[in-house]
Amino acid sequence: MNKKFLATAVAFGVLGSYTAASWWFGGRTEDYFKEYLQSQPWRDDLEIVQRDYVRGVFSSRADTVLRMNMQGPGGQLELIFSQEISHGPLPLARLRRGNVAPVLALADSRLSLRLSEGAEAGPARKLFDNMVVEDHTVVHLDGRAASVFSSPAWQDTIESEQGPVTFSWEGFAGEGSYDSATATVTARGKGPGMQMTQGEGSFKVHGLSSQFEARIGESGVALGTFTSSMASMELVAAGKEEHRFQGTNLSLSGTTSESGETVAASQRLELESLHFDDWRGGPLRYELELRNIHSPTLLSIQKELRSLGAKSRQGDEASLAGGGELPALLLQLLARSPEIDIKSMSLETADGAVQAQALLTVAGDRTSAAPFNPLLLLNALSLQVSFGADETLLAKTAKTWALEQLQKGGEESGGAPLPEAELEVQAARLGRESLARLMQNGLLRLEDGKFQSSITLAEGRLQVNGAEIPLQQFFKK
Repeated sequence: MNKKFLATAVAFGVLGSYTAASWWFGGRTEDYFKEYLQSQPWRDDLEIVQRDYVRGVFSSRADTVLRMNMQGPGGQLELIFSQEISHGPLPLARLRRGNVAPVLALADSRLSLRLSEGAEAGPARKLFDNMVVEDHTVVHLDGRAASVFSSPAWQDTIESEQGPVTFSWEGFAGEGSYDSATATVTARGKGPGMQMTQGEGSFKVHGLSSQFEARIGESGVALGTFTSSMASMELVAAGKEEHRFQGTNLSLSGTTSESGETVAASQRLELESLHFDDWRGGPLRYELELRNIHSPTLLSIQKELRSLGAKSRQGDEASLAGGGELPALLLQLLARSPEIDIKSMSLETADGAVQAQALLTVAGDRTSAAPFNPLLLLNALSLQVSFGADETLLAKTAKTWALEQLQKGGEESGGAPLPEAELEVQAARLGRESLARLMQNGLLRLEDGKFQSSITLAEGRLQVNGAEIPLQQFFKK
């Protein structure tokens, strides 16, 4: 056989096999892309309003428009997801870099924001035009995908009715993954921060970091974990009086898990320090748990809220009357005996600390007649609340409140303002008297230099520091 003919035949055979393989891999990639969109944990919060997928032999292009089920400034927000996909098993882009490991596909994506069609043109539209995320993803043969993404830095000045606003975004970068076997999405990223200024006012955030792992559970609810942190935040409100708020080292984390048809969620927040003008405090800590939340009812509530939101945007006020199906669904949720547990909430200040805890449980079998009698609903609730604050802190807080009332009363009366020293004396006296009345009425007790209070609601009976308070007085006409 002629060697030249043989070489040509082999070359055509290889090319034909490569072409056929690329076409077949392109089909698998299209199926993978569709499955990916349908398996996302946020699928119920996004409506696919456009999906175009053009498959070629060696590459494909996908253009997807996802409308968010929320109202942004000026209109509904839409995500524009554009992808250039190179088919496996050996995409040319990898071959050019000397990488011969076979993959299902490579995808270069661009994610951008825009306001939905018909939304008002204004400052928000220009702002969203700058918000872009670029991503490079490798889809492996086993269905796992790994990506790196970034949001480039930008700065722009946008005109508004209150004057020009300057935005400065310092960028964001990270990596993510997707496992098609478990439909689990993970991502982590960080960025220097952002800044917004208008006149003398400003809002600054520095040291952003976030990561999450999410999947759709058997019940249909999004499950997983997330953590977010921020090194510092500053808000300067300029007007007749300038006010400044600062916070440092904010961390927020949470988890959602399921057991059968119920889900549980937890959330923790910590802020190392916070300043408001001359006031200083921190750390601030907060921990919350939700338990026994019925998944099917929760999904129905989320669906009804989206429906009510759509009707509100359409101006359908008649359908919004009474909240649609929402009251009945909320009652169904209560019938499943949910629990809300504020395990801890505390704040430390230079004048002392304040702490609180609360646990609310529902006896679901007692809620059936609750819509017709609020007292019957209270019979189904069990509440335990404890509160404590250092004496110095609560006394100073009461004095500050009294001082504001005196100043407000003086302004309304139109009389001559009292001297500052006299205001201070009167405010201290009124503050002490207000705390004394609370103690006389049994709402507060002073023990070991701390004001404390405990509230219990059980079997339709409300007790504050052990003294019963008739509930009927709250429902008098």
